[in-house]
Amino acid sequence: MSNTEFNPATQVILKSIVKEELDSRHVEEKSHYEDLFQKRIAEAVNKKRIKKEVKKERDELDDRHEKEKSKLLFSENDEIILDKLSLVDKESIPSAEATVVEEKKENQPNEKEESAQVETSKLSKTAKRRLKKEQEEKERKNRIKAAIDEENEKFLRGELTPQAIEKEQLNNLLKQNGLKRKSVPSDGDCMFSSLAHQLKSQRPKVSVEELREIAADYLLKNKDQFAAFLESDIELYCQKLVNEPIWGGQIELTALAAALETRIRVIQAESPNELFFGEENKTEKLLTIIYCRHLYASGEHYDSVDSI
Repeated sequence: MSNTEFNPATQVILKSIVKEELDSRHVEEKSHYEDLFQKRIAEAVNKKRIKKEVKKERDELDDRHEKEKSKLLFSENDEIILDKLSLVDKESIPSAEATVVEEKKENQPNEKEESAQVETSKLSKTAKRRLKKEQEEKERKNRIKAAIDEENEKFLRGELTPQAIEKEQLNNLLKQNGLKRKSVPSDGDCMFSSLAHQLKSQRPKVSVEELREIAADYLLKNKDQFAAFLESDIELYCQKLVNEPIWGGQIELTALAAALETRIRVIQAESPNELFFGEENKTEKLLTIIYCRHLYASGEHYDSVDSI
């Protein structure tokens, strides 16, 4: 497989599909091997030794599962996940079925030819099971490839652009909270305009200019808390905050939550889906706004919300 770059939508879908398959396979493997482990212990003559071996193999199984999860979580190349992630690493753990056979051979050195035929039959069943697993793995990869092809087609048609993905994710998050998006002008005042909309029931006449002044005043009164987070002099920064339409962000949200003694929730498509400011304020008041990274051509933007 070539080193193809997947589009953002495909990356998300690919990881979701692989994670679902991975979790399902891990549950199936644990159940399967646990049955075999218990069978080995029950049939063993030297149970103490077998229990020790089983514990080691069980730990190896858990360790392999953790490594597979880490490989999926931290990989930046989703094609590597698709092509190289081994959901069934046949070499990492000794075959439990083969071990059962080996234990019987050790414990019954004088087996008759009839018994040997039984063991050969068991090995044959093991081979069939392995072939079945390989076929299932092939079908799984085909399903993933088909899903990727479908999402790539949607992406090329413009149905899965970053804007479309973010819009769908935000709509789902808002619906879960009984909310809908309330658009505000896409300018340097968008965060303050969104908060002014949220405050209309408490302070119906509050303006963007007033909110800028409140934020600047709080920042100046608490220089030690905020100065380290600003690239420029805090007094110069606050002058611009009041007199120019500079974009507000987390510093201003923190200042306004404290000055207004309220809590502010920011809903966003990226993780974490919710950010809270002013949680130390013991109040039922909660102002909710939306942060958008891709939704607007002008770039980052804040919107307000209304109840559905």
